[in-house]
Amino acid sequence: MTKPNKGKETEDLVESVCKIMFLSDFTIRSPKYKKASGLQKEAADFLVPFAQHLLAFQVKSKSETKSWQEKDEKDFNRINAIIEKGIGQLNTIKRALKAGHLLEMRNSRGINIPFDSKSRIKLIGIVIVDLIGEEHFRPEERTGFFNGFAYHQEIPVHVFLRTDFDLIATEIDTLPDFIEFLDRRETLFSKQQLGPLTAELDFLAIYKTRPALISDCLEGKCDLLIIEGGIWDSYMVTHRKNIIERTYLNRPSYLVDSIITTIHSSIDYVPNIKYPSHKKAHALGTVENYWGVIVELSKLTRLQRRSVGEKLLEKMKKADSTGHGHALLMLDEKSALFILSSDKDRQQRFNGLYNLSAIAYCGLGLKKIVGIATEPLSVKYRSYDGIVLDDVKFENHDELAESFKTSFGAPEPFKITEYKST
Repeated sequence: MTKPNKGKETEDLVESVCKIMFLSDFTIRSPKYKKASGLQKEAADFLVPFAQHLLAFQVKSKSETKSWQEKDEKDFNRINAIIEKGIGQLNTIKRALKAGHLLEMRNSRGINIPFDSKSRIKLIGIVIVDLIGEEHFRPEERTGFFNGFAYHQEIPVHVFLRTDFDLIATEIDTLPDFIEFLDRRETLFSKQQLGPLTAELDFLAIYKTRPALISDCLEGKCDLLIIEGGIWDSYMVTHRKNIIERTYLNRPSYLVDSIITTIHSSIDYVPNIKYPSHKKAHALGTVENYWGVIVELSKLTRLQRRSVGEKLLEKMKKADSTGHGHALLMLDEKSALFILSSDKDRQQRFNGLYNLSAIAYCGLGLKKIVGIATEPLSVKYRSYDGIVLDDVKFENHDELAESFKTSFGAPEPFKITEYKST
């Protein structure tokens, strides 16, 4: 009988959480890199590339039969040893990046995604530790981690219990939200502004409910933030109605996640469009275009995705009755998101997506626009197409700009808060 591989089981659990938080397109398990000699080595347990960040995961597991009260110094030292081992293994990915070794970045969909290991990247280490067996203990008997942060070879490294990481994923489940959480956590720990016995989930509760307090600390308005134990449990009870409301309000946001996770099916679909010739204009139907679209969509926070999802639902319903609905949402002063729902065939729909995106791009003098098109709400089978116009040039720029007033009203900003849609 084959002995269970506890390490692999833990990696499977962490991968399932990563696919929820970061989605399958960004999750790369057991990535390999090739040395100059041709030898292949594993770079990390997981990598998650995103814009100018690269999250490197090392996953460790250890069987436990004693509660924390029963553990002696040797028991705690053994846990510390596997943490240190996980941290030390991050040297591998750092060396690979520094040497410019070729990384095989094949995501969970089996797609080799574009990645330039020589580009300027912030490497963030994450060590996940699973203490197998402690799930059978009462919560107050389980081992807790405090001060789970360190710099190793200039890499910021965050250490989490797997059970804590699972719960973090229920509160922070997009890449930009998670990276902001890590950045703020890094700053507070590196400046020694958190009390020495701050439990991870108690910090998470304060992070979610008292963002102004966290900002004050980051701005130097407090020297030390002491967080009482039990704040997380209190948060789950006193904010239960708010959490339920937030979950309900967030439902439209997962339309954006759905686009990200299904738009890979548009690879190899090449519409008959004369696309602008420019180094940042990826050819339609290519992996590069697919990756460019999902990276831009993944930059949206959960709240921004809610706003986009609500607007997309509105336009899909409109397309059910009129055949067409579109909206232009400003991401910032120089970038926007265009969404289109149409009952036309795919080629005609793409023509509309491209033409209207180009009109908005020129009419508003944008640096970047992301365009997404889909069918009306009532269709049985759904597809998505996407484009990114990023610092491109149009020969008929003035003509397109002139068409803006007749094609669009005033672009819409995001107006939304976590617990109440405005």
